[in-house]
Amino acid sequence: MNFQITRRNAIVAGCVLGGLGGCASLPAFDERSQSPGAAGFTAGTVPAESDPLLVIYPEETHHNPATTALVKRLLGGSSFAGIATAMAGFSNGPSSDAVSADVGKLAVIGSNTGSGSGAVVWAEWSEDDLHEILERPGRDEPEPGTYHGRAIYETDELGAATLADQALAIGTARVVRSVVDVWHGDTDPVADAVLRPFERTDRDAPVRFATTGLAFQADSPSPRTEEYDPVANTSVSIAIEDREAIVDVAYKVEAKDTADPLAKALERDLGIGSASAAVEPVLPRGIRGDLAVDRNATVVTVRYRGSVDAVAEHVGDVVTTLGTATGQQ
Repeated sequence: MNFQITRRNAIVAGCVLGGLGGCASLPAFDERSQSPGAAGFTAGTVPAESDPLLVIYPEETHHNPATTALVKRLLGGSSFAGIATAMAGFSNGPSSDAVSADVGKLAVIGSNTGSGSGAVVWAEWSEDDLHEILERPGRDEPEPGTYHGRAIYETDELGAATLADQALAIGTARVVRSVVDVWHGDTDPVADAVLRPFERTDRDAPVRFATTGLAFQADSPSPRTEEYDPVANTSVSIAIEDREAIVDVAYKVEAKDTADPLAKALERDLGIGSASAAVEPVLPRGIRGDLAVDRNATVVTVRYRGSVDAVAEHVGDVVTTLGTATGQQ
């Protein structure tokens, strides 16, 4: 797809798909509440079909290479392919004369109904911007309309709609309409099956992710061993402490007696302690030394803690290894 890059859509697309590189021109904020979008996450802003769910605070992430790298890897999952395809023309980020947009928060959603993916963006926008988001040179104009009293533009594949003075939805057309439905009160919000693991992440984390079942995929997964079968959901978050980054990948099982076997399987497959049975390709010793597995009742957490630069360079490798271990039934 060859989309026309315009002032504001380039910036938001850079935030969503460019690993937040497109947010580099955004103003910094001392307090999260000063930017569009309430602090924290409100369940009633995304529809019941949202699975997985990824919430990003661009002003807190675009200066940090570790958070940027994690966002890139999470957005690379197949569940977000709809919005990735839709916005592929913006992958180079904003033009040099782009006007800074005050993007405060993004909720990127996949759809467990198979109807695509999208994003709710809290930002300074006008209705005129909706047309620009979907504009394609040499093709029919996006069709304007209203849906539940909201301005909406749609093509055969894509949609963009206003939600509030400082919020809009973009993505595949079906998901955009689902988002408008939930903001209008005509459909249920995100299901507990996704909300529970999401709430397990730190409310103040700049990147929060949750999904049912096992997250992550790999191009060449190993045969999944039975220790992973009881996993009900997965959550991911990142914290920054001084110049260290801490990434937590937490797996929830329903019964306590399955948590210990899961923890041992993760240690084995990640090569923690010994690389003799680790999945291929084996993570380098330095990365394995920064990994730990913790058990807490029915939650087993893989923690990757290292310098910001090291995590930025290798968090994708850790996630890929987890996908290799757990991605094939």
